[in-house]
Amino acid sequence: MRKLRTIIRILILRADAYAKRKTYDCAPGPDSFYEKKYLPAEASLLRAGNFMLFSVISKSMKKELDHCIDLYLDDQQKKDKALIADIEREFIKCHLLNRMLPSEFFLYQLYHKSLAEREEWLSDRERWNVLHRRFKASVHHEINDKINFYRMTKDFFKREACEVSAITSLDNFLRFTAAHHDIFVKPMEGGYGQYTYKLRVKNRNEAKNVWKKLSDNGRWMVEELIIQDGRLSQWNRSSVNTVRIPSFITAEGRHKILVPIFRTGCKGQIVDNTANGGYYASIDPDTGIITSDGVDKQGLYVERHPDSQLKFRGWQVPDWQELVSICERLHRSLPPYHRYIAFDFALSDKGWVLIDANWGQLFGQGPARKGVRKEFMLYTKP
Repeated sequence: MRKLRTIIRILILRADAYAKRKTYDCAPGPDSFYEKKYLPAEASLLRAGNFMLFSVISKSMKKELDHCIDLYLDDQQKKDKALIADIEREFIKCHLLNRMLPSEFFLYQLYHKSLAEREEWLSDRERWNVLHRRFKASVHHEINDKINFYRMTKDFFKREACEVSAITSLDNFLRFTAAHHDIFVKPMEGGYGQYTYKLRVKNRNEAKNVWKKLSDNGRWMVEELIIQDGRLSQWNRSSVNTVRIPSFITAEGRHKILVPIFRTGCKGQIVDNTANGGYYASIDPDTGIITSDGVDKQGLYVERHPDSQLKFRGWQVPDWQELVSICERLHRSLPPYHRYIAFDFALSDKGWVLIDANWGQLFGQGPARKGVRKEFMLYTKP
């Protein structure tokens, strides 16, 4: 059985490579694509009717697709066996040709799009592969280490921070907490707001206990707490609400921004990630005006924030041109091999401040209802 699966995987990879070289008739309907285009023998394994075979060799993918079907379809749609079979067939095509995961297939509503329209959308897997191929993993590691990136860009953080780990000095941490009793703690390498929290360290003994707990459990970055500008805190006061700007320096040296997004948390949460119940919306890069409704992690759209009742679409991000200028100056201050970075900014009592940086997902495509694959490939070309 193991040998059979290995053979099937090899054949699928060959079929995938072959399919990517082809331009197919994109007319919608049951008679398109695999049903009309005769691929090599190995591709016949992946004809629309072979979802069962696909399920055997991609159990995790099948499980994720089932989860998305359960999440995105209503009860009546889930009972429609013909609809489910059609979704399964279309997903195989989208996964092979566009590298889409089930969550992206539903979030970008690719089930309703033709093959040509699907080509306009950038999958997270393709984004990751292109960045690593063109810019190398070492470039990513340089910004992924939070304290290293802080040292590179300290002037743009506009606040103090320090590392806590088994090899760092307790005295440094004591000096830091003596100056800043309210602190924000986050893991040195992590994302989605996991394992982050606020602390008030009242005295030296409390500081020693905090340092011991953190240093015994990995590497942490401890920051001076941000005092958020009221214009952004009105969305949600318990979280620091942010703007993510996917920033590019092209091969010709021009600065480009692609699908920036506004993110806001929900009541009681200290981070604005959708994984923790937050919402995001797309921003017009020229004006700084939000151009979409808010979206949650399930891809459900809301016109207004459920707690503050502020309307997403049409809201003006404050001091937008200043933020764009800061973003470009920040990006150009880095070594030239940093061609792409997704910067997260917050508006504080000190103005726009840098929160973090990563090779983040371009999920602004979803609320913007527009794929950015062409622009992404152009801005990252060697």
